Amino acid sequence: MDNTVTVHWNEDLSIATITLTATNRACVDTYIETNMELLRNWEKGNPVYIIHNVAHENVNLTPYLRGRLNDLEKLIRAEKFRGCAAIVVSNNLTGNLIQAFFRLFLRNVQDVQQRVFTNMSAAQAWIEDEKQLQAQTK
Repeated sequence: MDNTVTVHWNEDLSIATITLTATNRACVDTYIETNMELLRNWEKGNPVYIIHNVAHENVNLTPYLRGRLNDLEKLIRAEKFRGCAAIVVSNNLTGNLIQAFFRLFLRNVQDVQQRVFTNMSAAQAWIEDEKQLQAQTK
């Protein structure tokens, strides 16, 4: 994995943050494969908690990225993942386009809650809260 895609885990390894910093084909492929690998290795039955940080100024909603995200959606639906996804976007036109796309992207994935943020701290707080709420309802 190169430095255009990074994965960071919280202290108890229950929340992954995947950051994308460019959207050329190689970076998009790495981003999608990183997501797929993470999901395939997630302990079955446990909710998935992921923060997608796509707020970098070099990230754009390219046709290739949109197409590859469809591959990711197929895996999520086929494996019936459940959990929460926070998407962090930039606070500009590109961020608004990405936000609109992600809202459409996961609308057919009923068991994955999602929210879009323009602030990483707010995304982290929301996903932590959702994780605690789901733990209480178990």
